[in-house]
Amino acid sequence: MPVVGRAPNFALTTQSGERLSLTDLRGKVLAVTFIYATCKDTCPILTAKMATLQRQLGADFGPRVRFVSITVDPEVDTPAVLRRYAEALRRRSHEAGAS
Repeated sequence: MPVVGRAPNFALTTQSGERLSLTDLRGKVLAVTFIYATCKDTCPILTAKMATLQRQLGADFGPRVRFVSITVDPEVDTPAVLRRYAEALRRRSHEAGAS
């Protein structure tokens, strides 16, 4: 893939309420998506695809590869809301895998 340029440093709040900066992620391959928790069409599909990729990456996920989903609705998508969103999608993913 072509290199477009370096991203400016930024800091985000995780679903756990912790600070995460671009510096924390240096040296990893990043896939960044933009979502919002009340999205009913593309966001759940995109998040499910990311979960499938995470499983396929196995041990490389975390140490070498990270996914960062950034909300476009931070007024509504508090850390608690995003945590519930992730848990609900995780449950649906496990249920779909069990059937």
